[in-house]
Amino acid sequence: MGNKDFIPKIDVAFNSRTVSPVLTSKNHIRTKCRRVCILFIIAVFISVMSYPHPQTISRLGIEQGLSSNYIVNITQDKDGFMWFASEEGLNKFDGTRFINYYKHTNSISANELNCIYADPVEPVIWIATQRGGLNAYNYEKNTLRVYQHDDAMPHSIITNDVTAIAPSADGNLWISTYHRGFEYFDRESETFTHFNMSSFPELQSENIWSILDDHNGNLYIGHVRRRHKRLRPGQKNRSLQQRKRKPLAQFRYDRLSGLEKRYMDRCLLRRNKFLQL
Repeated sequence: MGNKDFIPKIDVAFNSRTVSPVLTSKNHIRTKCRRVCILFIIAVFISVMSYPHPQTISRLGIEQGLSSNYIVNITQDKDGFMWFASEEGLNKFDGTRFINYYKHTNSISANELNCIYADPVEPVIWIATQRGGLNAYNYEKNTLRVYQHDDAMPHSIITNDVTAIAPSADGNLWISTYHRGFEYFDRESETFTHFNMSSFPELQSENIWSILDDHNGNLYIGHVRRRHKRLRPGQKNRSLQQRKRKPLAQFRYDRLSGLEKRYMDRCLLRRNKFLQL
């Protein structure tokens, strides 16, 4: 007991949850550095993606298989293939090569084309030719239906110079012509109803270059070097004796002032099945 060299035994317990303040500070700095790096990478990625990249333009011409370099219209069929109308035949592009369609191969009725329209339901390309009438080419069956003027058939197309094709709100077609007004084509009966200055004297000109049904009650007609019209379809199944006259909006572009002017006229388009106001 009196030994001076005796050293008492002391037990020291360490708490494993206790963390050195120095280590805590280092971990906090590391976490901040990670966050800053992540934010920096995101910012760089966003700036790179938003930077305008130079656009690549590939030229497709007769060297790649087009029938002509004079392309007048383009459409896309329901399978995604592109079709090109030209002054020298019809072309289909499958993403790799062109397939050409000519009059001498009986694929179209004329090589000089104005407009093409791909049917959204049927495998048909509707083709407006300059002098060969209206064509309906079935690309699955490889068959061609040609609609041309026939004096012996009053419900045939009124002329063979077709300028444009547009789907109507009821699933049929509107056809514009360069010399004889425009047509309504009933696909089921395969008959044409004529709208020109003989049947509709209020029409400003029979030289029509474009036509569009907005499926909202309006039909727009673009004349050659004249005003364009807006027609409003009305009720169906009215007889010719029951027709009424309602305003028709006309538009003309004033080249001098650059302003669009509206002209109001009182005129009406009508037919047995479909009354155009």
